[in-house]
Amino acid sequence: MSASGVVNGVHTAKKQKTEPTTLHDEHSVVLVLDYGSQYTQLICRRIREIGVFSMMFPGDASMERIKSVNPKVIILSGGPNSVHVEDSPRVPNEFFSYCNENSIPVLGICYGMQLIVQMLGGTVGSGVVGGEYGRMPIIIQPTSCLYSFQDNSKPNVWMSHGDEATKLPDGFKVVARSEQVGTDTSSGIQVT
Repeated sequence: MSASGVVNGVHTAKKQKTEPTTLHDEHSVVLVLDYGSQYTQLICRRIREIGVFSMMFPGDASMERIKSVNPKVIILSGGPNSVHVEDSPRVPNEFFSYCNENSIPVLGICYGMQLIVQMLGGTVGSGVVGGEYGRMPIIIQPTSCLYSFQDNSKPNVWMSHGDEATKLPDGFKVVARSEQVGTDTSSGIQVT
């Protein structure tokens, strides 16, 4: 849009700032796909507190809806579901191809991580008897750049799950695990 006028007999055109059609047109977006975690709202708030715009969509959002916000990072939340249940929520089939083609990092938390593992060819098994619930230490692998800021090699985290990644997809490695699981299973994974 422009406004024009005449100044000293010369026609001028003044360019006005065009407003973005949506907030995410001007900002990088961290998109959180919600699978029912009681902490999803907290995750979004913490992202905003560090000055980054975040949005939350349901975990079964369509690929068109995901693409519409042009996310720079996507987080798959945890939740009460199990990847072993036939109708459990999933990302669209083309989700990981889209993320790979657009260099979009994906962080999976709890169910989100198990979903990544299963959909990309790894194995998710039933966890230790009774699952892992509550506060417990994780063991960080010393080669993990994801945890390079961490001074403590055994930080406490909050666990709430009954399944675990027992075989990672090709190209992934364990970056952290709980003390209750074996050395080949993971609490954190990273693409190598």
